[in-house]
Amino acid sequence: MSDQLFGSWADRNEPDWVVFAYFDWIYGAGLFMQMLECLTKRWGFGADDVDCSFPDLNSFDADDHFCGVQFAYGILCEPDVVIVSDEDFSTYLSMACSRYVEEKPEYADRVRSMMLLKEHV
Repeated sequence: MSDQLFGSWADRNEPDWVVFAYFDWIYGAGLFMQMLECLTKRWGFGADDVDCSFPDLNSFDADDHFCGVQFAYGILCEPDVVIVSDEDFSTYLSMACSRYVEEKPEYADRVRSMMLLKEHV
């Protein structure tokens, strides 16, 4: 069993490395199911050096006004940040869930049920 879902994010030339690094960090920290519950409700989820957030157009902070889903890696120093479309977010989340279920098949039903709930949010 690996401590990463993707592991290929070390190539920082790839535009989506921040997204893969986020999911790898969360998985390695043992927080995948908590993250999944939050992201499927569009609450966002972060821990230590990574963050995934959704726009908040009611916020007084202009940095919270964006379209899509924002991923950040290295938030304790100068973070690398990428914003992906909602469609790309769904694709990345599905990929991460598929890899998670490969590593932990005992969670397959719970992951599927959370992803189905996401479709209704």
